[in-house]
Amino acid sequence: MNKRSISSRSDFESSSDEENKPPIPSDSLLRNSLPEDDEAESTKVMPRTRVVKGSEKVQSAQKKARTRHSSTPFSTTQTGDLPFLDAETSKSKDFGADAKGDKKQKCKKPLWFKILLPILALIVLLVGSVIWLYFWANGQLIHVDSLSKESAGNAETYLIVGTDTRDDEIVKGEDVGGTRTDTIMLLVKPKTGPTALISIPRDSLVEIPDYGDNKINAAYAFGGPKLIVRTVEKLTDMKVNHYLEISMVGVKEMVDAAGTINVCSDLTGIDDPDSGLKWNGGCHDVDGNTALAFSRMRLQDPDGDIGRANRQRQVVSKLMQKITTTESLLNIPNDLALVKAGAKAIRVDEKMDIFDVLFFAMHAKDATGEAGITGTPPIESLGYYVEPVGSTVLLGADTNSFFKQIENGELPPGKVNE
Repeated sequence: MNKRSISSRSDFESSSDEENKPPIPSDSLLRNSLPEDDEAESTKVMPRTRVVKGSEKVQSAQKKARTRHSSTPFSTTQTGDLPFLDAETSKSKDFGADAKGDKKQKCKKPLWFKILLPILALIVLLVGSVIWLYFWANGQLIHVDSLSKESAGNAETYLIVGTDTRDDEIVKGEDVGGTRTDTIMLLVKPKTGPTALISIPRDSLVEIPDYGDNKINAAYAFGGPKLIVRTVEKLTDMKVNHYLEISMVGVKEMVDAAGTINVCSDLTGIDDPDSGLKWNGGCHDVDGNTALAFSRMRLQDPDGDIGRANRQRQVVSKLMQKITTTESLLNIPNDLALVKAGAKAIRVDEKMDIFDVLFFAMHAKDATGEAGITGTPPIESLGYYVEPVGSTVLLGADTNSFFKQIENGELPPGKVNE
């Protein structure tokens, strides 16, 4: 090698990169993108590549570029201009093309996922709505201290007390002293056997704890919900598990919230100014006002209080049937309206929640169906006079055994004592 060649090489290696760097037959972007501190990485072994012939200065620059190629990705423009890449690599027009295509394939959702996702979203929405409705509805319930400490029996029982104060509200959390009940019903769900809904005539002569013999509805006037619960437990020899007090005016609002209910009566030519009922017999779809009049009318009914109690039981049971349909339960706006109306119509015992109210409605629906039992206890006399109480309803001597059969599910479905 001649002196001029050695001198040129020395000048190249000692000169600054900016002043004496010879031109390289490649893209200037490659040269500018290389870090200056790649001395350590220059020892990496690269695959053998085809090198373009040139001066030693050009080969030195290409060596540095090859060292960086093993760890630095290049764009299509850069790789296309690199003369030192092998033939196979240089054929590629875009290093990111395949990766981009793979990414699109991976992002494509399967058909089952597209179908399942909206179903899951709907389920989450429904479950969330039910949970919210549960807590909201529980907050609307009015609780009253009513249950006794008697031990549980062989059946789940609900005592339904109907009042007709002709007011639009029930006083929240307070007992209504002096008020007598118009309707007393006992809903019994035995462990086995048919569910029963039994109306106890309000003038039934019974023993009221601490007060002696009197009409059963006087128990509510003397001691409110707790005393009438104790009185019914003494009469039936059954534990009362739940207590519901229903305002008949509130029932009117619930019927309107539900739409209409279908009630039936054989009475004809009824035009009662006291209740406002006009009735010509048969079955009719009625609104809240007519349902209220239907349950209030007494003077033009040949059966008097017994007939009224039967019609009140019919109104309550038909309302329960209406609000427990699947269509009604899945109608959230309708449920909200019913709960708001029910909050004005119902007071419940201290342990009852909205699910217990729903179970009550379902049991009442069962009792008034073909597989249920409806009616009254055995009645010996409708006009039994007792001083100083007055005219009463005398129940039969076998009343206690009657309720025991109801509790044990021993009676067949159908109407009893009507």
